[in-house]
Amino acid sequence: MGCAMKNPVVKTESLDWFKQEFLTRINSVRQKGCSCGKIYYPPAPPVVWNTELETAAYWHAKDMSSKKYFSHTSQDGRVLRDRVSAVGYSLTGIKSYSIGENIALGQRSIKEVVNDWLKSEEHCKNLMNPTFKEVGVATVGNYYWVQDFGGRELFTQPAQAK
Repeated sequence: MGCAMKNPVVKTESLDWFKQEFLTRINSVRQKGCSCGKIYYPPAPPVVWNTELETAAYWHAKDMSSKKYFSHTSQDGRVLRDRVSAVGYSLTGIKSYSIGENIALGQRSIKEVVNDWLKSEEHCKNLMNPTFKEVGVATVGNYYWVQDFGGRELFTQPAQAK
């Protein structure tokens, strides 16, 4: 079945075209549900843009581009949790959280990279994960793409007061 997308209608709001196109493409798939490999994932709530996740994605894409490697682990050993914490994606007051990352290399457009992620079972699972509520994406250099996801659940007000 697959979930590859045609050109969606892109809305112009307060986000620039890059952010808006990513959100439109991701949320269109999440709204419909999608088969990732042989597993069907039902519709998931939309994600919103998060500038901290965008910053973490940018610095990882920049690092991979400048040092010519391709991995979820930075050459200095940092992993996604380290990178999002370093840019202020805070866990203070958080009851639970989840993070995930998609990377790609060589795609020349947002449409191409999203379609490729949807064709990959593991990347598609991240795109459809209902615990992810926020996303930030960046591309650098010779088409290094990083997409960082996050989902944070705050403690209830009574629990925070304790």
